[in-house]
Amino acid sequence: PDTSPRGEVVADDPAYDLGQGAGFYVDATQAPWAPHFRMETYVVDELIALIDAEFPTTRTRSISGHSMGGHGALTLALRHPALFRSVSAFAPIASPTRCAWGEKAFTAYLGEVRAGWAKHDAALLIEAGAASGHFDDILIDQGDADPFLIEQLKPLPRGNFVFGALVAWMRWTGRNFNAGRDRHAWVVWGVTVVLPALVSFGVYFALARISLILALAWNVCVLYLTLGFRQFSHYFTDIRDALEQGDEATARQRLADWRHLDASELPRTELLRHVIEHSLLAAHRHVFGVFFWFVLLSAFGLGPAGAVLYRMSEFASRYWAYKSRTVGLPTNDRLMQLSRQLFSKVDHVPARMTAFGFAVVGNFEEAVTCWRRDAMLWRYPNEGIILAAAAGAVGVQLGGAAAPGVTPDRSQTFESGASPDAVEAKGSTPGFAPELGHLRSVVGLVWRSVVLWMLLLALLSLANLVG
Repeated sequence: PDTSPRGEVVADDPAYDLGQGAGFYVDATQAPWAPHFRMETYVVDELIALIDAEFPTTRTRSISGHSMGGHGALTLALRHPALFRSVSAFAPIASPTRCAWGEKAFTAYLGEVRAGWAKHDAALLIEAGAASGHFDDILIDQGDADPFLIEQLKPLPRGNFVFGALVAWMRWTGRNFNAGRDRHAWVVWGVTVVLPALVSFGVYFALARISLILALAWNVCVLYLTLGFRQFSHYFTDIRDALEQGDEATARQRLADWRHLDASELPRTELLRHVIEHSLLAAHRHVFGVFFWFVLLSAFGLGPAGAVLYRMSEFASRYWAYKSRTVGLPTNDRLMQLSRQLFSKVDHVPARMTAFGFAVVGNFEEAVTCWRRDAMLWRYPNEGIILAAAAGAVGVQLGGAAAPGVTPDRSQTFESGASPDAVEAKGSTPGFAPELGHLRSVVGLVWRSVVLWMLLLALLSLANLVG
């Protein structure tokens, strides 16, 4: 069946994970969804009857699904066990009441009273005994490289314990290994960045000698700590939702909260531009860059060392810039410059792979043209390549002056991702001025890129197994 009702008269939402295309196989009780979003009734009462009427069927039925469909298969089978002999799911949303996707959808479709959500949560239904006497075995297949597993299961909040540990580690290495001379900058960077990567490999190697399952669990744990869609996506969602409701004041405040920029006087198009540009760079640094280095070094048997190397070098480039600016003068100008230069080298290939992915899943010809012609407009080459390719891929005009900072105290800003001046450019790309619809286009561009790299990874894994 389709994943939701469709049509011009059917309620919808600009987000990919709500409205048409994302019905979550429940009967909605809330406006404006209730009149048409009755997916449980459709499958259980209408679809089965239709199939029985049109095809030579028996009463022995199975139900299966993938992702949101996996959630639907599990919950419908558990809620209507007399209808199905077996149930299976591939990478399902198995506990929607405890992940961001499910909380968002259930709030919209079923209301804010969480007590009514439990009967649509497969994990809670099984805990309540819904499978007993009906399904002795339920097949669930979940890939360990699924980025949604890491992001949606228990995403780390902003300002989490990992962030605090990184700050403490940076502070300790700087205090104990930085004596202010040029050669000490190399020592500090090596201890700060390379040593944790080597430690992560050492743990992986030791666990692999005991059990491959333990080594795999270590990989998943490290990826959970280093990947981070949810570190920025909630800001993006809040800003988009505010703009859709015509509440520009809230959108400007959320952008200021996220990036510590003075967005109060920005024209609407500039507001949208900054949201798009910072979101694209955040997606690259929190997802694509980490994943590239993880795949590259794990292919050489180094486990999750690549993910740690990228995350530590990226964080160091921000932290040492912050530490220098808070006092007005560099504590070690060479350390600040070196951390930026080395991260630029670490990010050289990942940035171009991200840009290439945007080109493949977007308007390829325009993306490549903008990449070659306009990347030099930006202050930093890697960021310029990503933003120029994305601009061409979705046909939006990007580039321009950086927004003014709301405070000179960098302790308020270095945790927020790429520095605000990373989006500063000497001009703009061609294309349409940023509009609200471009936010949805950018979300689609990023998710299609994620799917593209997941598919390539699966093909490489298959080739390796066959070989």
